[in-house]
Amino acid sequence: MRSIERSSRRDASPGAHRQVRVHVRRRRQHHCGPLLRELWGRRRGAASVRRNDYEKYSVTWNALMTGFCLNDRAEEAVSVFDEMLRHGLRITERTAIVLLSACSQLGDLALGSTAHGYIYKAAARFEDCVFTGTGLVDMYCKCGSLTSASKVFDDMTSRNVLTWSAMIGGLAIHGKGKTGLRLMEEMVKAGFWPNAATFTGLLFACVHRGLVNEGLRLFDVMKSRFNVDPCMKHYGCMVDLLGRAGMVREAYEFVKAMPVEPDVILWRALLGACRIHGHEELGEEVGKILLQWEKRSARRGSGDCGDFIALSNMHASAERWEDVSTIRREMKKNTTGNRPGQSTV
Repeated sequence: MRSIERSSRRDASPGAHRQVRVHVRRRRQHHCGPLLRELWGRRRGAASVRRNDYEKYSVTWNALMTGFCLNDRAEEAVSVFDEMLRHGLRITERTAIVLLSACSQLGDLALGSTAHGYIYKAAARFEDCVFTGTGLVDMYCKCGSLTSASKVFDDMTSRNVLTWSAMIGGLAIHGKGKTGLRLMEEMVKAGFWPNAATFTGLLFACVHRGLVNEGLRLFDVMKSRFNVDPCMKHYGCMVDLLGRAGMVREAYEFVKAMPVEPDVILWRALLGACRIHGHEELGEEVGKILLQWEKRSARRGSGDCGDFIALSNMHASAERWEDVSTIRREMKKNTTGNRPGQSTV
């Protein structure tokens, strides 16, 4: 079943799943039920595993909740939790962690607070669980209550690198960049080495607070002091940081010096900085690179007109109307249309 789970062929899973389920029933190997559920959760079909086959096993319900969360179907994960309680099953640490993850995805503070109260009322033993505590910190940060997240963090008797990273990330998304930087120093003094996720949160904080010098220093010590290899998210934060600060030429040189090929998101961030700060010539050079990306995407049938419009708007700001007309003609020739907007509201 693990080989089925790792398979990238979606059309092969249903038949293979049915064969395995028949074997499970014949052999009464109910411990395989959780894996079947998680497999189908990952394949967007979690509900197709019949609940009455394995409903008396808590681990099975946990796997079903996990499957829904992995596919951004948090409401259904919460519904599974409600049904689990109606069956009289006791929650486990895994249940608590997945439930908090669902609340984080929904951004529902009232639901998250209710889940917090239920978890500790139903299972006091979770109070010392570092993973449950980390889930609470992450949930409260993502639901907008930094005060509650800080209280949970301060009250925890044990922490790991994930706990520190969750708190630092929460401070970042709430605009508390300098507090996040101080917390990283406390983290190191406590004997925990920051990882890639920690630095993502820290650099994000620097971007949104305009802390250019601090961001440059962090990027430098990632590898030299903490032996963390930068990934595309870190490079993206640096380009965004320099671009927002008006250091557009420095951002461009940074991208050109990258040891890996920049992705389209980095080039788009740089184009946006060029447009905002009036770097027309550099913006045109970046725009040509993006148009090549769009043309390749169009040949695969997945192109849209976003980059064409961004470059056209930059030319329009400079009153270069002939260039605007040229870009518009290229857009009609090489794109499949604009993607419709989406909202979670």
